[in-house]
Amino acid sequence: SNSNVNDKIVLLQLNDFINKAPCLHSLIINNWNPSAIQDLPLHIISNSIRRLDLQSGHCLKRDRCFNSEQCAAFLRSSWAKQCEILEIVVNDQSMIDDLVNDITNLKALKVMLQPGRWDDHFPSREEMIRWMASQYSRTFAKNIIDTETMRFWIC
Repeated sequence: SNSNVNDKIVLLQLNDFINKAPCLHSLIINNWNPSAIQDLPLHIISNSIRRLDLQSGHCLKRDRCFNSEQCAAFLRSSWAKQCEILEIVVNDQSMIDDLVNDITNLKALKVMLQPGRWDDHFPSREEMIRWMASQYSRTFAKNIIDTETMRFWIC
């Protein structure tokens, strides 16, 4: 379809741009076909990107949700090896563990659970805080009031 062709052209142009910007440290993906977002780390290689925002612009809709296979593929990508700050939407709480534990240079993580998944994992805010405290003793975690967003600062 035309949409797939356009996505491929934009992906090639983005890859070319990133290759010409060896000092690019931050990449925010805004206003792109949500189905293409999960594949970006597989097709774009950069040794300089340290901050990666895969939810900006779609934060309220959360239509860029990474499932377990996409999250695993991201963790194998070059971006995960160098990423220090990550903003991402996932569809399962267990992926938070994978992100925190497998991204070795991670200093800050802003993660959202897919709509409708929050209550499946944390019936109350207090339970979510207890879970984070038990799982991440080396981190400070904060929930943004009245949202499904969690922020982690890794020490």
